[in-house]
Amino acid sequence: MAFIQIREKDAVISGVPEPVLRKLKRALRYRPAGYMFDPAYKYKRWDGWVNLFIDDCQFPVGLLQRVTGLLEESGVEYTVDVVSKPQEGSSLSLSINEGVQERWYQKEAAEAALANLGGVVRAPTGSGKTVIAARIIQTAGVNAVVLVPTIDLLYQTREFLQWALEGIGSVGMLGAGIVDLQPVTVATTRSMAKVLNTKYHKFEYEDLVDDSFEPAGDFGSWLSKIGLLIVDECHIVAADTAYNIATNLNAAIKVGLSASPWRDDNADIKIEAALGPIVYRVGVQTLVQEGFLVPPMFRIIDTKPTPDAVGQTYDSWAKAYRAVVVDNKHRNDLVVKTVNELVDQGRIVLLLVKQLKHGEKLRKMIPRSVFIAGSSPAEIQAFHESGDRERILNELRAGDLRCVIATSVADMGVDVPALDALVLAGGGKSSTRHLQRIGRVCRPYEDKKFGIVVDFDDSWAHVKEKKDRQTGEVTRSLGWFDAHTKARRKIERAEWEGSAIWL
Repeated sequence: MAFIQIREKDAVISGVPEPVLRKLKRALRYRPAGYMFDPAYKYKRWDGWVNLFIDDCQFPVGLLQRVTGLLEESGVEYTVDVVSKPQEGSSLSLSINEGVQERWYQKEAAEAALANLGGVVRAPTGSGKTVIAARIIQTAGVNAVVLVPTIDLLYQTREFLQWALEGIGSVGMLGAGIVDLQPVTVATTRSMAKVLNTKYHKFEYEDLVDDSFEPAGDFGSWLSKIGLLIVDECHIVAADTAYNIATNLNAAIKVGLSASPWRDDNADIKIEAALGPIVYRVGVQTLVQEGFLVPPMFRIIDTKPTPDAVGQTYDSWAKAYRAVVVDNKHRNDLVVKTVNELVDQGRIVLLLVKQLKHGEKLRKMIPRSVFIAGSSPAEIQAFHESGDRERILNELRAGDLRCVIATSVADMGVDVPALDALVLAGGGKSSTRHLQRIGRVCRPYEDKKFGIVVDFDDSWAHVKEKKDRQTGEVTRSLGWFDAHTKARRKIERAEWEGSAIWL
């Protein structure tokens, strides 16, 4: 008989036969992408595994279902005893604004999350995950924190919840230099890390707009009343900063929302460890069939300048990206030509880039375009407070603005239903971000039948060379850009097969 004790932040198991214990250890570990390049692995100071089942048989509570499932498969009986409960939070009495048009799956998702006291809700971009969050907060009826990865989402989420939750008074903000702690508070990852005194890993958010402040005073009273944590874009929980926040916040209910609750670095298990397993999923096919989304139409443009062009070798990704993408006149001309054609067709275009220099260059080449480039918390805060965001949205709705160029600030949470064409000028390999970006043009809008997605195939542009140690023979193969292009095509097929159109 195995005994599992549930504590506030983890669980501990005993009485497990040794063979099954070894299975548990194997099931609760992962190897991060690129582990073989880590000096600790190279010099045999680390075996390459990250273990979530530690030596004294502790494991994160979110993995309880995985642990009990393995025990049942192995024929081991067990009991579960709750030793100490997480805090249930202070009570709230709220209602949903009559103007919120809830869809059947949004209600089901909220019910599933609360029935399981947490877990992950997987719903496509454009499905209305903030409505799900509002319903969870209202039904749970306890003090809540909504964790978001960017300042743009901080403002958007607070604005929506303020409108959607009647009886709320004021929705708080923790981020963008603002410390307004309320029973329901929206917080950025970095600010929440400061409050919980957990380490912030800047490199995890280097291409997102996050912020910081120096906490003053005692946050203990506010934290002690929180019974619900909702993590928007919860794939961020696999990163150490958000993972530490989710596991250290002593809330009884922890829910994650994401269109893509996985990671390309093999750390998916950490999302489950912190929040629990997927408890509800709605697919894009269902939402397209019911008219809640429009399908994407994919068009891939080969950037090879001549049929016999051969890629170069580069000693760093930064140099390759600058030469192939940012400073490549032929490729930039193709991007501009594509955007102008779409605008001439009457379409409203979102052009995504990765670097400020690239965005500025394209803005100068595309008439009547606007470049949104939040490269610092202050810039994003000013963008919201100046009214520029609402002005741009109104110009898009009125048809006065036809092309918005943006950096990765637009990857998550930007809701502009009028957009019907997406031009991906920045490349990249992240499957989660690729789906987020596609979703920008799949929201329904008047007379909108599909969202056009234009991507660029740079496979030819980089060549890897490998020298045989014995013969000295050098072989050449396609490199970084080829791998990235294939990764994007793979996730498109996996998510949209049967609903999308490929030209």
